[in-house]
Amino acid sequence: MLPAVSVVADQYLSGHEGKIILVDGAGAVNPNPEPDRLMLVDTTHPENNRMIALSNSVIGPPSNLSYSPESGYLLVADSMRISEGEMAPEHFVSILSLQAGEMKPVSRVRVGLQPSGVDLNAKGEMALVANRLDGTISVLKFESGLWYLAQTVQVATAEGEVTDVSFTPDQQHAVFTVRESQKLGLLTLDPELGKWHSSQPLLDLPGKPYRVVVDPAGRYAYTNLAHVDLKGAGSLVSIRLEYPKMVVDQVVDLGIRSPESVEI
Repeated sequence: MLPAVSVVADQYLSGHEGKIILVDGAGAVNPNPEPDRLMLVDTTHPENNRMIALSNSVIGPPSNLSYSPESGYLLVADSMRISEGEMAPEHFVSILSLQAGEMKPVSRVRVGLQPSGVDLNAKGEMALVANRLDGTISVLKFESGLWYLAQTVQVATAEGEVTDVSFTPDQQHAVFTVRESQKLGLLTLDPELGKWHSSQPLLDLPGKPYRVVVDPAGRYAYTNLAHVDLKGAGSLVSIRLEYPKMVVDQVVDLGIRSPESVEI
């Protein structure tokens, strides 16, 4: 018998949306907007709690931010803004440093239209950003003390809605979701050129995906699907990764209409 292992999560990030509220499950402009806030909460040492105001719209599932303990950087998708009393898509990712117990803004990098999913690699020196309204994935790199946009990869049409992207453990591939087109795609890094490209064709899915995660062994990806007409039951799908192929392995009915996220 294996020994029992106890894992204590004593720190977590909490996003508080100030500009947008939910009305019947849909986003609407807050008639009394407040600054958005991002909090670092330490349940063991409350004196280490930190809070910072951002321009970001932090509403959404946990895929809209990514933190690297290795580099100490936190990236948050700045996806929506308020323009003339209406919600409008934004083009930025906010970069914060959590080094030395601080939480301070470093920069904002312009990416595609309405950045949605963000994922940092293991070293925290490269990030992939899924831009929902222009069908692209932005590649951000950290070099010589600066974060910058290194590449933009067109992976789908704007109408397809690229909502999330996740590195595989070998950091040489990444899996992404195309929600409205009901597809899953694979990015591959060319080791010689240092450029990412999308493997075609994309994998058809029996529903609309949003979040995608990859298991630690890099053998399976998992995504949550909303039913096509948004009234039927949503599902969880496991996808077998046979690089560069992907194969649907199992589809599990979750019995709920539109599951928003999935985590490992």
